[in-house]
Amino acid sequence: MGAKILLVDDDPATMSGLVALLQNAGYDVIAVSTMHDARRALVRLAPDLLITDVRLGAHNGLNLLVIRPQPIPAIVITGFDDPVLEADARRMGAEFLVKPIEPARLVRLIERMLSPEDDKPYETARRWQRKRLTRDLPAQVGQTNVRVVDVSYGGFRLSVDPAPEVGLEPSFQVTFPTAALSVSARVVWEESRDQGWVCGAVVTEDSEFMWRQFVDAAS
Repeated sequence: MGAKILLVDDDPATMSGLVALLQNAGYDVIAVSTMHDARRALVRLAPDLLITDVRLGAHNGLNLLVIRPQPIPAIVITGFDDPVLEADARRMGAEFLVKPIEPARLVRLIERMLSPEDDKPYETARRWQRKRLTRDLPAQVGQTNVRVVDVSYGGFRLSVDPAPEVGLEPSFQVTFPTAALSVSARVVWEESRDQGWVCGAVVTEDSEFMWRQFVDAAS
């Protein structure tokens, strides 16, 4: 059997077609449809390549790029030609394809990504270094009090304890009452943990200037 590919998609028709395509191309396919099963497969089954849809129920498939336990190549697929999603995926080292996907193109891309000569780094690229806060930083998302774990010029990590029943909206507004600042952000990844819930977010372009000034003052 060939290389092992983890395929994550919650659309049965897409899943069925891709499984048949990849198996006919000689690959060993692990097909799952939920974020929970995908995370478990990444850890327990050690796939050689990840293919994931962006929308997985209430979850964002880009989260899987962040929690990969080891640097493996990844392809993000979506039915929405969104330049912001594409930029986020590529910043995290993944290829980006919009449905409908041309079968021959996908197979060629997989062959290239799994080629021993392809030395492309698949670890998440970090454009901005995280900065430690010099003081507590109270923050709110709607009526929910959150804790800022760390910040960078690009965004921040938030923690909520206990974990909320429903995660944040893909785009949200976070307010820092002590600094009289409110910025727009997008969720890039989120994860439930024993201690609570954590998410990573990037600040949108319209808030970047204010945010960088704030980071310099808070770190």
